[in-house]
Amino acid sequence: MSRPIRHWLALAFGLALSLSVLATGDAAEPAPASMVVSLVVQQSCLISAADDRVAPAVSCLHGEPYLVSQADPSSMRINSAVEFGAQRTANALWTVTF
Repeated sequence: MSRPIRHWLALAFGLALSLSVLATGDAAEPAPASMVVSLVVQQSCLISAADDRVAPAVSCLHGEPYLVSQADPSSMRINSAVEFGAQRTANALWTVTF
């Protein structure tokens, strides 16, 4: 590239840079813009039970809340408290609610 062309390119670049600095000096602040962001957090819980008589152990990766309850078998007809206790331990149905 010849020297006069480089000189004119440098002069044009300097002029453009000067004009851009002067133009932003009096410009108003840009208006705030809104932005939509979505976030997905995967839940991971491990439920383990060794025995039907003991409530299952629940361990969640991110500490999610949960509730462990033993469901009453609604279809069974129970005549006494002793029969209820025997059937409850024999047919344990645990529910983990998240």
